[in-house]
Amino acid sequence: MNKWMFGGVDEGISIDPYTRMVKVYSRDANTNRIICQETHI
Repeated sequence: MNKWMFGGVDEGISIDPYTRMVKVYSRDANTNRIICQETHI
């Protein structure tokens, strides 16, 4: 897991400039699991 997800961060975005994939991370408050959604731009 990426370092910036620790410390109470609920959402995060990482962009890959080569493949133009955007990964959106969000934390589920109920299960405390991190959900990753990939979007192609």
